[in-house]
Amino acid sequence: MIDFDTLYTRYHPSIYAFLLQRTRSHELAEDLTQETFLKAWVAWERATDTNLKNWLLLIARRTSIDAGLKRARQDAASLDALCAGGMDVEDGQADIAERCAMGDVRRRALQRLPAHYRAELLKCASGWNKGAQNNELSRARQLFRKAMKEVSA
Repeated sequence: MIDFDTLYTRYHPSIYAFLLQRTRSHELAEDLTQETFLKAWVAWERATDTNLKNWLLLIARRTSIDAGLKRARQDAASLDALCAGGMDVEDGQADIAERCAMGDVRRRALQRLPAHYRAELLKCASGWNKGAQNNELSRARQLFRKAMKEVSA
């Protein structure tokens, strides 16, 4: 089995490129790349020699998903705090404040969706991989439109 330094040198560019494609942010991709290799270092004893690149890509994928969900939860909490009056509205947040006026209907519609669909919509709304057009996101949008009609009626 190769040593960890060789693994890092050999696969860092591939892992970084994969994460850059998922996040579309150089800074976030670099942070997630470092986190991926940190997790790989911790799990190095359990690694096998069969396909280390796929093993690293799996860790990177899971790390990026976790980061996206964490960011979506933080964005949702910030929006909730702003709508509840817990945050001051600054110049850059004026559009968020305007959305809060209509946010109650949207919030009720979102609450009707299963958690994994809410997460997909929140990831998309928070800018997490805007280019992703996957089945989960499409289904989440479809269910959200239906819920909006039901709540508005």
